[in-house]
Amino acid sequence: MKKGLLITQDITAGNSGFSLNQPLSPQKLRQYALFWDEIACPQSNIFHFGMGPDYEYLIEAGIAKYETVNFSGSIRGDAKYWIELQEAAFQKLTMRDESKWSLASEVKSLGMSSPSQHAHSTLCLHLVDSIKVFTGDVPLAEILEFKQRRHDELIEFRDSIDELVEQTIFTADTSEAIKRQIRKVERDLNEVNRVMSESRYPTLKTCATNVLTADGVLGLVAPALLAMELPLESNVKTALAIGSGIAFSLYKGRHTNVLPRNLKQYAYVAHARKELI
Repeated sequence: MKKGLLITQDITAGNSGFSLNQPLSPQKLRQYALFWDEIACPQSNIFHFGMGPDYEYLIEAGIAKYETVNFSGSIRGDAKYWIELQEAAFQKLTMRDESKWSLASEVKSLGMSSPSQHAHSTLCLHLVDSIKVFTGDVPLAEILEFKQRRHDELIEFRDSIDELVEQTIFTADTSEAIKRQIRKVERDLNEVNRVMSESRYPTLKTCATNVLTADGVLGLVAPALLAMELPLESNVKTALAIGSGIAFSLYKGRHTNVLPRNLKQYAYVAHARKELI
């Protein structure tokens, strides 16, 4: 099954309004285009802000699209509106069953308390300073060509990450299985970085985060990870202190109920180090 990623513009919203900071950084868009089969951005019949010429290029290439949500009545454009917009768009995408969708939200909600959200302990998997990606000035056409030429290596790495997530959640009492999968992720990651280095275009190493749902399984997950002497920290900043490599962290997060209950994945290629600290 193809994998899709719902992204949003960089928006800061409070109880009385919002500000549009930027559509999306060229760096992130290139990361998304490299690792994901489809990209979608939520828009509404109330507000429509284009994502810029790079995004339009990906639309023409059949990689990206806008997912429209219709609202009626009085709309203030506050935090509640933007959260509801991305929830509704995500739900529309996941109901079609054409791709397996994940969410990478740039919406920053200030002062919002919504009944559609709940707080719970969350387990995060981090690849710290590990993934090579193309810089923001590399032409998108070259990235799509590289993606097609190195399809096997990219898919193998992506599948390894997904399998590690599943091993951690569903077989957390079997530490040897997790160890084996971590070794496979490291091998596949090294292979992706090798083929990236062979490209004539500049690259840089970034961090990456995959957010796992941990409700009900922390009692199994934590002992298994600690038994393997893997870092299991109470916050992301401390986890990153290990340097490069694989780390896990725990934090109290708020997630919308609309996300799938088994694997509430965010983009594991979405985050640069400065955003994790």
